[in-house]
Amino acid sequence: MDPSSPPDDAIELAGYHQQDDDRCVLRAVYMDAAAPASTRAVAQAMPSMAAAVPAALAAPTAPTANAASTVLAPTGAASGPSSSSIGRLEKAVAAATTTCAETNRRMANLELQWQLASLSLSGLSALQDVVPLDRFVLGRALAACVRSRLLDRLRACPPRRRAAAKEATRNPGMLVFEVDGTRLAMEQIVQEKQLVCITTSHPRAAVTTRTVALGGVDALAHACSMSPTVLEVAKRRIFEHKNGQLVTRLLLEQHRHVDGRVFYVRARHPHRDEVEVIGRDSEGWDERNKRYVAPLVSSTLTFADLPGLPSSFPASLSWRESRVSGMDGETDPGLAVGRLLVRFPMTVVRGRALDVAAFFP
Repeated sequence: MDPSSPPDDAIELAGYHQQDDDRCVLRAVYMDAAAPASTRAVAQAMPSMAAAVPAALAAPTAPTANAASTVLAPTGAASGPSSSSIGRLEKAVAAATTTCAETNRRMANLELQWQLASLSLSGLSALQDVVPLDRFVLGRALAACVRSRLLDRLRACPPRRRAAAKEATRNPGMLVFEVDGTRLAMEQIVQEKQLVCITTSHPRAAVTTRTVALGGVDALAHACSMSPTVLEVAKRRIFEHKNGQLVTRLLLEQHRHVDGRVFYVRARHPHRDEVEVIGRDSEGWDERNKRYVAPLVSSTLTFADLPGLPSSFPASLSWRESRVSGMDGETDPGLAVGRLLVRFPMTVVRGRALDVAAFFP
């Protein structure tokens, strides 16, 4: 007798275990011969039940009224989820994660677009949001008007000798013009550019004057916010008269000596009583070569050697309040109307004046 074979008095009890593909596989269970009679009866009925189970599974089942209360209890041990079900769940979770991330990204993009759209609902509202943040808007507007007026004056061709002689009696070697502006605009220019302003009161006229001294063309460019390109255009400009004569206008100070010589002032040193100038021994002109006969020479003189020379650079921005200010009922002192007077020295040299411009880079 084979020891691995079951005994004759053993009862084979067939059970069904549901696998991944929902098929029933018969599993043999060896029971002791001493099993009760009821168990042996069940075992003897199992073959017929095994034949009936596949047919029952294959046949379509019509829903009944008490289908919800019918529960099939498996006789074998409970099996885990199938591999295909796990794969489907993993794919579903991955798809849900991707969808959630995409939704979050879209929500963040929409929030950013909403913030940007709220700032640009209209051009007027955007301007109203920006203008209050600029503390010096009036001062910058006044500086822009000064730049425009300055370039307009420098663009005009210098007058001929006769007209220049008449003009020299009024403002010899000076560029003078006025621009309308309020007191607040002048104060904003002073505050923004950190300029030194002197305020003078006039009790008789009940008006005030605010004056800013300029030390040179660089100080004028700083006060009026001139770009390097605009500054180069303003410093030197060449014109041609109808007779073919070339003249050059330069933004620098000149001083005509009593003996007829012309000096161009480079720097002042009041504490040493000295003035750095350049000049020629004579103002003779060579018509053939279109140049001065004598070359320019740099020298240092005293103030006594140059009678009539101002002690400081004669350039300024001077705002003077109008006499009719306040007559319109305006109570805000910042809105007091007036005019900004711009004074800056200039000189006109025959020819292209390359030698003169070389001393004033």
